[in-house]
Amino acid sequence: MTKTVTVSAGSNLFQIAAVEIGDATQWIRIAIQNGLYDPMLPPAYQMLMLADGSVAMDSAGNVLLTPPTYVLTIPDVNPNLGGGLQPQ
Repeated sequence: MTKTVTVSAGSNLFQIAAVEIGDATQWIRIAIQNGLYDPMLPPAYQMLMLADGSVAMDSAGNVLLTPPTYVLTIPDVNPNLGGGLQPQ
């Protein structure tokens, strides 16, 4: 069953993984599932920056800002995936 949580901007995936999965080292699983790469969620209403360093804009040319909250999908608990890496 897919679980979602709403968290405040400025939160971090370490804490969310510790609470929701029971293992802070599995933050990367939450990141991957939600298309994120940084465990630190940006504070609310900052300019949204693209990977190339430019400012994100919508089709009307308005600057996009980070949201005040994020809705994240939480992967199923799997104690065998410490660190979020699958055994090889």
